[in-house]
Amino acid sequence: INGDNLVEKGEKEEAIKAYIKAIEINPELWEVHHKLGNLLQENGELEAAVTTYNKSIELKPDFCWSYHNLADVLVKLEKWEEAVCAYQKAIKLEPDFVWLHYNLAEILVKIGNFYEAIAAYNSAIKLKPDLPKVYEKLGDALQQQMELHAKEAVNSYQQAIKQNPDDIELYHKALEVKPNDPELYLQLCQTLVRQNELDEAMIFYQMGLQAQSTNQDTSTQFDLMELGNCCVKQGKLKEAIFFYQEALRNNPDNDLISWQLQNIKAMKNREFAYPLEVVEDLRLLEPRSLTLNTSDRPIISIIIPVYNQILHTYNCLRSLAETLDESLPFEVIVMDDHSSDNTQEVLSQVSGIKSVFNEQNLGFIGSCNRGAEMAKGEYLIFLNNDTVVMPNCFQEMLKTFKQIPNAGLVGAKFLYPNGKLQEAGGIIWQNGSAWNYGRLDHPNKPEYCYLREVDYCSGAGIMIPTKLWRQIGGFDTRYKPAYYEDTDLAFEVRKAGYKVLYQPLAKIVHFEGISSGTDVNKGVKKYQVVNHKKFMNKWKNVLKLHRPNGVEPNFERERPVQKRLLMIDACMLTPDQDSGSVTAFNLIKIFQSLDYKVTFAPDNLLYVEKYTEDLQRLGVECLYCSYVTSIISHLETYGSQYDVVYLARLEFTEKYIDKVKKFAPQATIIYDTVDLHYLREQREAKIKNSSELDEKAINTKERELGLMAKADCTLVVSMMEKQMLEKENPHLKNINFFHMPRDIYGTEKGFTDRKNILFIGGFQHPPNVDAVLYFVQEVFPLVKQKIDDIKIFIIGSKAPAEILNLSSNDVIITGHVPDISEYFNSCKMSVAPLRYGAGIKGKILTSFSYGLPVVATPIAAEGMGIKNGYDVLIGNNPENFAKQVANLYLDNNLWSKISQNSLETISSRYSMAAVTNKFNQLLRTLKK
Repeated sequence: INGDNLVEKGEKEEAIKAYIKAIEINPELWEVHHKLGNLLQENGELEAAVTTYNKSIELKPDFCWSYHNLADVLVKLEKWEEAVCAYQKAIKLEPDFVWLHYNLAEILVKIGNFYEAIAAYNSAIKLKPDLPKVYEKLGDALQQQMELHAKEAVNSYQQAIKQNPDDIELYHKALEVKPNDPELYLQLCQTLVRQNELDEAMIFYQMGLQAQSTNQDTSTQFDLMELGNCCVKQGKLKEAIFFYQEALRNNPDNDLISWQLQNIKAMKNREFAYPLEVVEDLRLLEPRSLTLNTSDRPIISIIIPVYNQILHTYNCLRSLAETLDESLPFEVIVMDDHSSDNTQEVLSQVSGIKSVFNEQNLGFIGSCNRGAEMAKGEYLIFLNNDTVVMPNCFQEMLKTFKQIPNAGLVGAKFLYPNGKLQEAGGIIWQNGSAWNYGRLDHPNKPEYCYLREVDYCSGAGIMIPTKLWRQIGGFDTRYKPAYYEDTDLAFEVRKAGYKVLYQPLAKIVHFEGISSGTDVNKGVKKYQVVNHKKFMNKWKNVLKLHRPNGVEPNFERERPVQKRLLMIDACMLTPDQDSGSVTAFNLIKIFQSLDYKVTFAPDNLLYVEKYTEDLQRLGVECLYCSYVTSIISHLETYGSQYDVVYLARLEFTEKYIDKVKKFAPQATIIYDTVDLHYLREQREAKIKNSSELDEKAINTKERELGLMAKADCTLVVSMMEKQMLEKENPHLKNINFFHMPRDIYGTEKGFTDRKNILFIGGFQHPPNVDAVLYFVQEVFPLVKQKIDDIKIFIIGSKAPAEILNLSSNDVIITGHVPDISEYFNSCKMSVAPLRYGAGIKGKILTSFSYGLPVVATPIAAEGMGIKNGYDVLIGNNPENFAKQVANLYLDNNLWSKISQNSLETISSRYSMAAVTNKFNQLLRTLKK
């Protein structure tokens, strides 16, 4: 009673004490517990109120208000499930108390139990239909229940889509339930693209964009680049361009999208383009565990200095993992220059690397020099962490050292992520300033795609022999912390007597500026200005020989070049397919050994993958469309730069010789007949008894003699042709005979380890077709009478039907064989059964270079200075030819004699050294 009185007076604290004292006197007073709970609730002592209400309920379980008030306290404590339980028990005691139902519904909505909340709201409405906002609350609960069901339905459809990703109907069902889901539209678009339903894909893409714009809660972004990539894989370039353009509109600063858009436009226009895999490789992936297959006995040591930017470091390492394996033993040393981000944490997830943490920041130069001290490889590679290495990059660099004996440093071609060229070697001008040659141009232009000596290569990706690096002393520490150290290193390499080479087939994508920024007034970049002065002071005497800034970069890009030669031929050289290409390929190497920079121009200007690259790897600038519109336009622009123009074959010499004389009047013109076309045609006319061919030969002779008169020098490949021309045309000067240069391989197996015979020759050359028909039909049956167990291998590209029809158990038509050595080292002999032709026969030289004895016709052996019975056997009719084949095939002593003598003949006359000496004398004589 005292407590109640104190409540009425508003003295709550005293009332609480009174109630507590009453409970101490008589703990069974449930009503006192209830009243105490009310005061404790009002006083904010919620946990105590809960305890007290529970005691009241325990003493009086049928009193509704204790449950009601307990529920109110539990709501304030956000103990939702317990509050629901209390309200439900109160409702059982007072089912007609409307606010119990209403309050219960509110709590059920909060915990997402919309089904029971809807029932509670309906109960409240039944008891009091005019409750404020009750219908709105009910509507909200119904809406949320529908959304939950829709979400569950969509999730079910998503699971079904995973099981049947090509079932378009499943996407439509899901979109009926959730019509504003951008992710569903994206998935549907991708599926339609895969199914080549590109018009529909674009429609649903637009609908998806609309859904995305109206859906404020979604974080979904359309991966339009992925849609574009899907189109590329389907060969639908027009549609791919649409998606890339949309992607770029949404992300105008995304270099990767810009690159791929340009790339696909180039592909559509039949220009060069990067494979889709390359573009996908450039996507920066979030770090995860990674393994590099490194070696304890590396050939190359890759040193990567890093400072923060772990995402780029990780993706650089990822590119190494994807492009290197045990075929090139390597190690990776990551020099962490005291990074402050999570570099160490991520590097701990990368196995196979050696991660070194600098206790203090050493700068780029300090980190590189320290890393190089730890390296075990024969070659060091310094690689920026903001790079992605393209396939075969380091393999091409290493190959360059094997190919060029005095190579001292090799640098890569650097690309921006958008595909534009960042650097194709560097130029240092007289004032010490530097150019990234070709910056922002198209990387596939011919001038950027051949091996050449350069002033320097960017240190973002260079290879140097470890021995030479240590001899030089590494990066010069006067340039600490960074900048000009790579340029200085290149100058030191040259000073030591080695070449600094740019290798375009080694490609690296460089996110320039990530490592050090681009502002020369801030951070480490400011040392670019400071170190320029140091570099000038050190190398001022060398730089005096350089041109002023920006003057004639076409010459400065390849400073050591003093003599230039342009070679024009029918098509790209294919030395594994025809003898003429072997000769031309070897002549290029001879011209290079005589210090000529060679530019090769095929008349059709076609880029032929592998073959064009083989020449570029050799250091030959190859001209090709669509960067060179015509050879004549090239002559108009660059003709004045050439010292020698080498024209091969009648048709193409005739096409270009006047233009050469007009646009390159200073150049010496060499006309290589390859063989005398008119002589070959005369002989063919005689065999075929054709007056029409005879008339053609007369016309050809007139054309050839006219070109000889215009050229400064005419080359023929046999002494017989030279003597014949000079005798018939005494007015012609400078007819020069040269031997076709060949590499000498030697013989690997003796007589007893060999069997069968071979013929080699490309079938685009008519005399070879005639020769094989003649041998197989008229000679080989006679050979088989003497030697039953014998086969002939017919090796050569582009065999016509009449040759293919000769195929049998004993006549094997191989077609083109990339590596002929297996046949030349296992067969017992080769045959050259030519009945017409002119010039020197490459098939005989090839056999000689392997020490493989040859049986030839007089026409095949003509002009070579070889002797029957000494270094060749000659058969002048089917019977005699078959007899020579059988004698050679069965006689060990004869075989050994012919083999040895043929090797001596080719070594003394046709070796690269012998022909080089001949051309050196010729070019000195011809020099204008």
